[in-house]
Amino acid sequence: MTKRLATIKFFFLALLLAGCPNDAPGESANSSASELEQFRDSHYIAEGDGDMIVYAFTDPQCPACDQLQQRVTEGATPNIEWRWIPVGFLGQGARRDAANRIEEVLDVDGEMAEEENRQLAVSLGVRSVPTIFYRHPNGETYHFSGGNQQQLSGLESVAEQYREEQ
Repeated sequence: MTKRLATIKFFFLALLLAGCPNDAPGESANSSASELEQFRDSHYIAEGDGDMIVYAFTDPQCPACDQLQQRVTEGATPNIEWRWIPVGFLGQGARRDAANRIEEVLDVDGEMAEEENRQLAVSLGVRSVPTIFYRHPNGETYHFSGGNQQQLSGLESVAEQYREEQ
C-alpha cells in the first residue's frame, strides 16, 4: 500500500511540474507573436523598469486590481515592468474612471482609449480583472487572473530567469 501511494504521489507531482514550467503562474494563452503586438498598441500606463514586461487588464473600481497595484507599488516585483491596461468592466462608472485615468496619464481621448482597451480584452477572452499576460523566456505567452502574493512570487521567479537569459 505504501509503495502504491508513493507511486501515485510521484505521478501527481510529475503532472504538476509538467503543466507549470519553471513555476510559471498561469496557463498558455496560445497567442502568436503578432497577437502580442496588440498589447503594445493598447493604451497602457507603465510602472517599473524591469527586464520583463507584463500586461495587466485592470478596472479602477475592482478591489482585487487595487490590491495587485498596491503590491507592485510596494516592490513585490522589482524585475518587472508593469503595463496597466485600464478597462471599465464593472459598469459605466468604471468606464468613466478608466477613461479619466488614461486621459490624465497619456493625454489621449480617454473614452475612445478605454473602449479600444475593452475590445482588446474581449478579443483575448478576458472575463475578469485583473488578468495578467506575459511572455515566458521559453517564448510562450501565459495568462492568469488574480495577482495574489504566490502568483507575484512566481512571476518574479520568471522575471529573474528572463534577466539571466538576456
